[in-house]
Amino acid sequence: MTLEALVGVRIGALDLQATVSAQPGELVAIVGPNGAGKTTLLRALAGLVRLHSGRVAVDGQVIEDVEGRISTSPERRPIALMFQDGLLFPYLTATQNVAFGLRARGVPKRSATERADAWLARVGLADRGSSRPAQLSGGERQRVALARALITEPRLLLLDEPFASVDASARVDLRHLLRDQLSLYSGMRLLVTHDPLEAMALADRVIVLEQGRVAQSGLITEVTARPRSPWVATMLGLNLFRGVATATGLDMAGTTIAALSDVRGQAFAVVHPRAIALHRSRPEGSPRNVWRGEAESLDRDRDRVRVSIAGPIPVVAEVTPAAVAELGLGVGGAVWVSVKATEVQVYAE
Repeated sequence: MTLEALVGVRIGALDLQATVSAQPGELVAIVGPNGAGKTTLLRALAGLVRLHSGRVAVDGQVIEDVEGRISTSPERRPIALMFQDGLLFPYLTATQNVAFGLRARGVPKRSATERADAWLARVGLADRGSSRPAQLSGGERQRVALARALITEPRLLLLDEPFASVDASARVDLRHLLRDQLSLYSGMRLLVTHDPLEAMALADRVIVLEQGRVAQSGLITEVTARPRSPWVATMLGLNLFRGVATATGLDMAGTTIAALSDVRGQAFAVVHPRAIALHRSRPEGSPRNVWRGEAESLDRDRDRVRVSIAGPIPVVAEVTPAAVAELGLGVGGAVWVSVKATEVQVYAE
């Protein structure tokens, strides 16, 4: 009882080729930059976007196969899609919106209405059944959309940035509600999100999409510990380098970062911004990695300042506001960068 899908879609400049799998009770987060194909992937699984190539099977049942000329209509798939803006029917009440999927499947009106009201109570909207979407807040509309998605007991639940259209306070409440409801739901879940905190708080695994391809996938702990794409590294606030690991470090087209590692061959290296020291003159002492750069931009984040440094090895450093003032980084100019070899983590590609 799993999701097994190979999704190939071509729309405009997007060429999506992604393999996706999920187990019952598992939540897989789909993350990546804008335009990577995340929403298109969900819409293709739901049957709202036609596959150019590939195959989709849920619980062993093939619901789409381009070569086999199998294509199950969206309403007949054991799949529910919750859109980021809810997409409720404006002319229907909350109860009627939630009951819509049951009615489309032939459930009698009375039974569908009773079950819809029960679901509204589960999501904290027992007294809002007669309200239309325009009379509901953004958070309430998303609660209705969640109830509408779950009432049909789909085997696969697709969540397309379900919290994107609500404010910060409602987002926290919705996240707790979603976690509670999913704990009672035995199906498979795919969640598209731009928020790394959401992915870490809700997901068991993560799939990183970049330019229509899976750049990395695995357990949250694996992906965050050893990022393999610049987007993931940026999301985590890390410096990521790619090159050839040698006995002396990581060689990147002639520029080498010294590191202590037994890894050899194609590899990645990660350096935390806090491990990078900045100086106005060439430092003396133990660091084996020293180079000259240019301070380009500063970004204050609570008690730290992230400094982007251009140079032979572009990096982002994190320093204190006091260090910014002492070094005069606010006016830019030349700086020296130093990193201890022991702070460079190297792992095989």
